[in-house]
Amino acid sequence: MNPKKQIVVRWSLPMIPVYDNLHEQISRPLVLLDGVVGLDGSDLVKVSHEGKIIWRCPHNWGFWASPVKLDDDTIACASGNNQLHFIDRVGKVIQSFELPTSISTEILVSNSDLWFGMGAYDCEVVRFSSRGSIIYTQSIAKDKGLRQPLAWGVNGSIWAATDQSLVRLDAQSGKILTWLGDERGRFGCISGAVASAGGTLIVAALPEQPCAVVKVADDGTILAKYPIPNLLRARLLADPSNGAWIVGSTVSVWEPPTDSDRTFIICTTPDGKPEAITEAPARRSVEATIDPAGAFWVGTYSYEDMDDSEVGELAVYEGAAIPSMTWMPNPLAGVGAPVLNPDGNSGVVATSKALVAFTIENT
Repeated sequence: MNPKKQIVVRWSLPMIPVYDNLHEQISRPLVLLDGVVGLDGSDLVKVSHEGKIIWRCPHNWGFWASPVKLDDDTIACASGNNQLHFIDRVGKVIQSFELPTSISTEILVSNSDLWFGMGAYDCEVVRFSSRGSIIYTQSIAKDKGLRQPLAWGVNGSIWAATDQSLVRLDAQSGKILTWLGDERGRFGCISGAVASAGGTLIVAALPEQPCAVVKVADDGTILAKYPIPNLLRARLLADPSNGAWIVGSTVSVWEPPTDSDRTFIICTTPDGKPEAITEAPARRSVEATIDPAGAFWVGTYSYEDMDDSEVGELAVYEGAAIPSMTWMPNPLAGVGAPVLNPDGNSGVVATSKALVAFTIENT
């Protein structure tokens, strides 16, 4: 019988990593060999692995989303005034670039080039050179709604999931290879896409089904669809065993959770068929990651204007049943997606009030 385990806090540094108050999104920390870079209000902060601040990089408009690593000496992060910044290893902004509009997704990096979505107006996918120029801008939808993470597909392609459509592009040229949906939003993506055996999985709203896990071929053919509870936002991640995990919430962006709202944790087969569905406390924001052993780590967050309260938790699922571990911040706060070390026994996570380093220990 495996011993029970618990999440133990090593250190906690007060920070405010919430970058999108409407959608209650918490920036994911960037773990480097010599420390951790995270968002603190309008600043980027680098912290040692012992929890001591190494440097602080301020910005008048505030940094946005999550920092990414370009190379051993440079990280990149967007800011709220439609700019992209390159920052060196001592926390100095070495280059800033004006963009046509705001970045609306997290940033993908490959060979020091960057891909991201811009969705403040028309939805566009952008490839940006590490030398500081836009390589291409590809329009993929005629209204805002590109907030889901971009995802790598097969043969050098990228999937982009908007409120209206699912689009596959050639990553190098920006050419649209597959387009599934229409301007009336009859393929509304609720999650980002993930590659699966023989296709790509997505959580989407369809005309005949308010919410389903859909398996799509590279040419846009729908191979399978499985109804699930009516989620308003979701995170979909591939499982190393070739299935997938989903965490989703029924809570509206505009309203507090009601008695009927739920958070659902769903484990699927490689085809996307739900194998088990578990309910969890209703939260507006959901984030997740999968550890090397295939366990599903879920961070949740809800903020209530009425009483200025925050609540959330970190839960670990090793099967879609009761969680094997849970942790609630003290004081109460929302929780983002953790970043785990390769051994799977330690990591860091941003809450809505702090950056926290933790270990996994036997009880």
